[in-house]
Amino acid sequence: IDPMLPGEYVEAIFGFCDIRNFTTATEVLQGNIMLFVNEVGAIVHRVVAEHCGATNKNVGDAFLSVWRLTGRPKKDHTRLADCSLLSFAKIVAQLNTNSQLAEYRNHPALLGRVKNFRVKLGFGLHSGWAIEGAIGSELKIDASYLSCNVNTAEHLEAATKHYGVAIMCSDAFVELLAEDFQDEVRLLDNIMLYDKPTKVYTLDLAYMGLPVDDSSEHETRNRFKRQGNIRLAVAEKWSESWDAVEVFRSDKHLVLMRERFPQKFFDLFGMGVHNYVAGEWDVAREYLETTVRMLPAETDDVQQAVDGPSKALLDFMRKSQFKAGDKWEGWRTL
Repeated sequence: IDPMLPGEYVEAIFGFCDIRNFTTATEVLQGNIMLFVNEVGAIVHRVVAEHCGATNKNVGDAFLSVWRLTGRPKKDHTRLADCSLLSFAKIVAQLNTNSQLAEYRNHPALLGRVKNFRVKLGFGLHSGWAIEGAIGSELKIDASYLSCNVNTAEHLEAATKHYGVAIMCSDAFVELLAEDFQDEVRLLDNIMLYDKPTKVYTLDLAYMGLPVDDSSEHETRNRFKRQGNIRLAVAEKWSESWDAVEVFRSDKHLVLMRERFPQKFFDLFGMGVHNYVAGEWDVAREYLETTVRMLPAETDDVQQAVDGPSKALLDFMRKSQFKAGDKWEGWRTL
């Protein structure tokens, strides 16, 4: 491959995911950190591939996955968007049901550094253009995607820590989803990303109570059979009868992760965000002070759950004594 060639302009969905507490895990596990990363990577790579995507880059604690839209009709864009969001939801489930990864929850040194340690990832999803091409020299070449849109997916993942959620999506991505799947995501905020106000969403998943389930791990060790299974999974996603939302609403682990969120919670939070954006912060405060403590705890050892997005918005408004002011334009910078 000759790296001294111009790149190609493409449209794609970019999914960025990052392993939480990676520095601590590296310091504790030392040489075994490679096993740790590859155990996580095996799940990410396989599930993304099964959902018509490709993991383009591994960077230590992070993975960039790509669903290429260029060259496909518009209806396929929706299917690929549905696949990408469903794949990240399934990765969350498999990270929390995998028995090998569950062993790290009992690792004394990790527990000594991080209370209730478990393997977690944050995810960001965005759609837009990028330049696809080879970067490197005759000594080493990597296939890469260069664009502010790739960076936006990374910024969205970083913002998951601010809001206390696992997955964050941009409005550009959510607009690609099937209408029924759009109903499953929650509008969180309107933030500035690359000089553009961007509505950001999450797919709420309560994963702490998922049982460890060895049945999901009986993957064949035969490489050719694994590849064949992935090809069958991809073919299923392109069949006319396959529906991502139906899978999302029927998968046993995804159903369990959604049970904690009643419709009343989404309705009240939605009213809170609507008034927050409109500058009616006194009204927004009433709604969000209800939703911040409305959800049940995920585990028995937690007395009271706190909704991260509600808390994030309340904390922001509190800095201005819950007065939006004349300069409020309906968005903020994190």
